[in-house]
Amino acid sequence: MTGKYRFIQTPFFSFDLDETGELDLLESIEAEITRNPEGGSLLKAGIRKIRVASTKRHEGKSGGYRVWFYHHKPENMLLLLLLDKREAADLTLDQKKQLAKMLKDWVGGKQQ
Repeated sequence: MTGKYRFIQTPFFSFDLDETGELDLLESIEAEITRNPEGGSLLKAGIRKIRVASTKRHEGKSGGYRVWFYHHKPENMLLLLLLDKREAADLTLDQKKQLAKMLKDWVGGKQQ
């Protein structure tokens, strides 16, 4: 638990985080969300998207990672998805639909 939030990773987020090889990236993501839990872009269903700088590359937030998260209950932050900007600038429409479905499944009680 970082500060007042408990961060819960989806398997997709965990996989993508491991693939980065950046040991301090999770700490940076959690600190950014804790600093401003209502920051970034608000998407459908309450999902938020923020930009976070790489801990290895010197490209700033615009060249770093995109993180989709959801503030669930007062203390829970669901870390849904992580995307390297070098791989794609954003999600496709189909990926956005899948993300909304994944959130519905998690919040609906299939995963807690």
